[in-house]
Amino acid sequence: MYDQTLLQLIDDYFLPKSYRGAPDFIREFHKYVVPLIKEVSISKNMVLFTQYSIPNCIFFLLSGVAYSTMEYPYKSMLLSPFVWRSPALIGDGKSYYKQKPARFGVVIQGYAQVYALERKHLADIEAKFPKVQSHIRLAINQQQKTFKAWKAATSSGKNQARLQRLLEEDPELLQHVLKKHLASHLGIYESYFSLLMRILNK
Repeated sequence: MYDQTLLQLIDDYFLPKSYRGAPDFIREFHKYVVPLIKEVSISKNMVLFTQYSIPNCIFFLLSGVAYSTMEYPYKSMLLSPFVWRSPALIGDGKSYYKQKPARFGVVIQGYAQVYALERKHLADIEAKFPKVQSHIRLAINQQQKTFKAWKAATSSGKNQARLQRLLEEDPELLQHVLKKHLASHLGIYESYFSLLMRILNK
């Protein structure tokens, strides 16, 4: 029996919702794809790939937290465009798909359960199921929009409002993600993050 969380992440990445009502297709698709996705042996705070490297895998986060790291112009600190809490698809989708240098790296916070799909297997999946290409590109475009929005917000200086929105969208965020990673996501130092938290908690 396949892990249901992994199956859901696979379907979200590859399949439009209109495909998911076809049980014969779904069974054939899962039977082919799932064996290609391998569990990663994770060490504590493991780096999955670094900025400027060419990502060979896209990753499926079944438990735990991961965050991105990148050098950013005009900031004397590493920033984090994305913070992922499981279950989530993690990685630089555009760089993985096009085999270009990664715009950011990805690191595991502590320990996590992670599966990986190598780029060579993605080509095989697209060849066997050509209709999945459009949905994969849709996922890449969505991440690209989120990345651009993050860059614009990081330059806006509206850090208190951004933090408040983050906590409203995921009230349990602080229970799972270290403050320093959330601070990096906002583009601020951890000490300033703590100050903003005190202001919001008044």
